[in-house]
Amino acid sequence: MVALTLSSGTYFYQIEAGDYIETRKVVIMKSSTK
Repeated sequence: MVALTLSSGTYFYQIEAGDYIETRKVVIMKSSTK
């Protein structure tokens, strides 16, 4: 995932390895300062 191409918001991603499945949340907060 490249955060530069995402809008601000809450995203979920899932890791799967064999029988193991884990879902995690990540929050992207972009600053509009220039």
